[in-house]
Amino acid sequence: MDKVGVFYTAGFFIIIVVFFSFLVIVNNDFIATTDRISDNFGYEKIRNLDQSIQRGFSDLYFLTSGIIITKGSNYTSFREALPNTLIPNLVNNVSRYKDFLKSNFSIVLNDTIINSELPLVIRPHNITIRMAANNSYGMTATWTESFIPYIPANFTNFLVVLVTNFSLNSTSCIKDTGGFIGSSTNVQAYGPNRNCNSTNVALFRLKSSNNLVLATISHVFGYFNVFINTPPMTVTVSVEGLKKTDDQIIVTLPDNVLQFNFPDQGFSKNGTIRIV
Repeated sequence: MDKVGVFYTAGFFIIIVVFFSFLVIVNNDFIATTDRISDNFGYEKIRNLDQSIQRGFSDLYFLTSGIIITKGSNYTSFREALPNTLIPNLVNNVSRYKDFLKSNFSIVLNDTIINSELPLVIRPHNITIRMAANNSYGMTATWTESFIPYIPANFTNFLVVLVTNFSLNSTSCIKDTGGFIGSSTNVQAYGPNRNCNSTNVALFRLKSSNNLVLATISHVFGYFNVFINTPPMTVTVSVEGLKKTDDQIIVTLPDNVLQFNFPDQGFSKNGTIRIV
């Protein structure tokens, strides 16, 4: 019986040890699970905040910039009246949005990048369109393309549509220099009395019927510029024939325009803002 009692006591002791070990394991697992839930909840909050910032800025941009952006499966177009008198209003709104984000969420919005000629990036093609170039009297574009070494563009051409209140004639569209091998620019101009057009231009001028220079366009490898010499004028610049990729075509602000820093979650990142 003494031996039986010893066995019972030893067995009971082993059961107690196993039970408490199980409790320790469950407790540690519960703490780890709680931490994961807390982390996931924190990251979810950050993700939702990021999405809200994206939507808020996109709405602000479209409501106050005077710039219309449209896109399809292989093109993206930008339209605005030049000079764009709404740009100062947009800059002021961006500054207020920056202050709001910083004071409420400790998120830094780099408005210096935004206010510097209002750059927009077509992704994933990495074509940068500067909407407020030349003191808001023009647009420029930059992309990767060269002749030596030969690096082809990832689109086919720009289509520029100019709408003016000045009368045009049969010689209003002047192609000073034709385009080179590579991407090209085509131009369509519309006046109150008639229209004209030119294709594959490297240097182009639009003149009124009384010989007044209305607009100039230049296109070389990796650089495009349209400048309005005699405003006002409505300008639409379309980037056409965008090469197919696995990613969706989107338009964003430049990289690193947003800076997130949440030390409690051990999380920080730099990001951009999607416009469309």
